[in-house]
Amino acid sequence: MDATERTSSEGAMGEAVHALLADMASRSGAENHADWMLFRHCREGRGSDAALHFKGETYTYRQVACAATSCKDWLRSLGVGEGQAVLLALPDCPTLAAAYFGVVCAGAIAIIVNPGLQLEDIFHIAQLSRAVVAIVDREVHGRVLPLQHLDGMRVVRAADESWRETSELFEGCPVGDAHDLVAAGARDDDAYGLLTSGSTGRPKLIVHRHVDILYGYLGFARAILNLDQADRVACAAKMSTGYGLGSSLLMPMLAGASAALVSEPPGQALLDAIEDYRCTLLLGQPRFIAEATSAAEPHRHLRSLRLAVTGGEPLGTGLQLRWAELCDAELLDSYGNTEVGFLYVTNRPGAVRERSVGQPIAGLEVELVDERGQEVAIGELGRLRVRGPSVIRCYRGMPEASRRSFDQGWFVTSDVFSRDADGYLYVHGRADHFIKLGCGDWVNPAEIEMALLGHPEVDECAVTGTPDSAGLTVLKAMVVANVPSDGRVALAADLGRLIQKRWPGERFKHLDHIEFAVALPRTPAGKLDRAKLNPQSMTEFSYRC
Repeated sequence: MDATERTSSEGAMGEAVHALLADMASRSGAENHADWMLFRHCREGRGSDAALHFKGETYTYRQVACAATSCKDWLRSLGVGEGQAVLLALPDCPTLAAAYFGVVCAGAIAIIVNPGLQLEDIFHIAQLSRAVVAIVDREVHGRVLPLQHLDGMRVVRAADESWRETSELFEGCPVGDAHDLVAAGARDDDAYGLLTSGSTGRPKLIVHRHVDILYGYLGFARAILNLDQADRVACAAKMSTGYGLGSSLLMPMLAGASAALVSEPPGQALLDAIEDYRCTLLLGQPRFIAEATSAAEPHRHLRSLRLAVTGGEPLGTGLQLRWAELCDAELLDSYGNTEVGFLYVTNRPGAVRERSVGQPIAGLEVELVDERGQEVAIGELGRLRVRGPSVIRCYRGMPEASRRSFDQGWFVTSDVFSRDADGYLYVHGRADHFIKLGCGDWVNPAEIEMALLGHPEVDECAVTGTPDSAGLTVLKAMVVANVPSDGRVALAADLGRLIQKRWPGERFKHLDHIEFAVALPRTPAGKLDRAKLNPQSMTEFSYRC
């Protein structure tokens, strides 16, 4: 896409967002996304429509609105004002949805954190956001009580994962009728905060405005997924991530659709939810796709799906082929960042290109640049950067990290891509994960991982530098495979030959060790935790010439 096409695309998307805003505001006067996603449906006669499905129960838009307004009134009784932050450390459940909308419609900022996050990281985020209330799950309440030592902080325990069997949403917060469907705040006010994955260090706080999600809704959910009221959405990512919050709550409720929530880790529980609620859209990650295709009777679990999306990690060719054999729903590989707010590079239905994460959606400017910030040619490697109205301008309270990642409106990712002549993008890993070995040879682990993922029996893998018996750095692959244990020796030999054949003249890329694992280590956000795999630092250097 040239500069003229980009400008036209961005202008058209901006006009579409402003038209949608004007339409919503004309009906209520509100510019708060809690009104657009929740109260609007109640006012327009859709309050009895299903909004959430959870553990055999269905919650209507009206029921979620009642719980949200009760939360709003309760927060105001505590003195929580507009622009103040409230920390939410809850599993994916109706209570989290109600608390989120309650905080947002009060004009406060909802900061969602994974309840499994380390206490020191929760402390860090609470301080960055200056949160005044923390609403936490019963299971972690005792562990996070030290938050009360922060100035002005109040820690409150949720009564349950839902409010069907209790008269309270939180301690001292009874659920009443939704008598006041009013939401405070303007479109450009801060609305919600999420964390970076933490895969490359301490999590950073990302805060988005009310209006930001509309760009993802129009450019991705509506234009690509054709999301509408009839859809029932299931997402493997948790709502403490941008992928999960957008897929499980924000985009479905903008469309008037419903979502199935699962508080447990994704796996059989999510497969059962897809079947029980006849979900039509699935948004997941490759590891969940691997679980789904390996489950007993996958046809039964997945037969209601009309479309599936994957993102967050590389999707192997073997896994994509296995999905196609078992499920009629097309699988679209995609890419996004929480800093942008949603998936913004994706394959389109009927136009999937193997090994590619697709093309940018409308309304954003995407470039691949070298170390000097100059665009690279077609086929060359470059870091991806993105600019547009939904892209945040900095990390909250972290000026040094912001200077490294944001430049004149651009968010400069650490991800390395190439682009083909048709504008399809291909992921080549992260710039900060390259391994140095041999006589100064840099190895991109993602390049080798993608080759391994092309094998039909490899579900997940990670390549790392590890010392051999002489202390020299060599390459090791950790592999999660779809084979019985007695087939691993033969598979390891097969994978070793695959890499040697792929790079016959580059000995430094050959694998010295292949180990098999049941699972790879993950961060609380579900991303691969390379820090637990890789003992080699970026400055280590081994000589074997």
